[in-house]
Amino acid sequence: MNKTIMTLLLCGIFGITHSHADILFVDSFETPVTTATTHSETGGTPANWNRSSSTLVEILSDTASDGNQSLFLRDDPRWANQKTAVTITGGGDLLFTFDWKVDSSVEINDKFTFKVDFGQGDGYQTVLTDAGVPDGTISTYSGTTIAIGAPATGSYSNPNWMSYAITVPESYYAGTLSATTFQMRFETATGSPGEYSHLDNITVSTIPEPSSVILVLSGMAALFGVRRFNSRK
Repeated sequence: MNKTIMTLLLCGIFGITHSHADILFVDSFETPVTTATTHSETGGTPANWNRSSSTLVEILSDTASDGNQSLFLRDDPRWANQKTAVTITGGGDLLFTFDWKVDSSVEINDKFTFKVDFGQGDGYQTVLTDAGVPDGTISTYSGTTIAIGAPATGSYSNPNWMSYAITVPESYYAGTLSATTFQMRFETATGSPGEYSHLDNITVSTIPEPSSVILVLSGMAALFGVRRFNSRK
């Protein structure tokens, strides 16, 4: 095969294999290691987060969706927000993923909220509200709050971890907002004391736009065509 074509093909393959997500932030609350399993014990202090209570928002080892520990939030209202803004690098859409679980019963006023501050001086935007029993979702946010779930009409429970994946298009955060950083905030609202929630497996990444991958694939297809045409001459 012509060395030039071989080189271009290898560059195309390299481009595809590296058109993956750039990880901007990860936290599964595995440090500091704690043996505490209930709120009556002293749990771990989350290094990356400010929190509404030092005893009711803490790292426990009783349950986790990833690893051995998660962030525990008890009663109403409780919140945890990132201490430091994260710089957005890599280009492409932003993808926020995390897992949420409620151990206790869910009642009419219970709600979970996910917010993001894109550093525009306007404070946190409400990205997601999930009323009642955690539902999980795969959704896109472009300025309008994603509202899922329905208020509980009685007292219900769901012992399972639910996963959330929220894409924020580059056209919104970079185009509309001119954002270069983000900070996350998680909140709980409950109708009575004794409500136990857990947060775990948070990842934020930039994902390449489909057009960039298609461009690389198209280029490779064209190069293969050139190679086949030359081989017939």
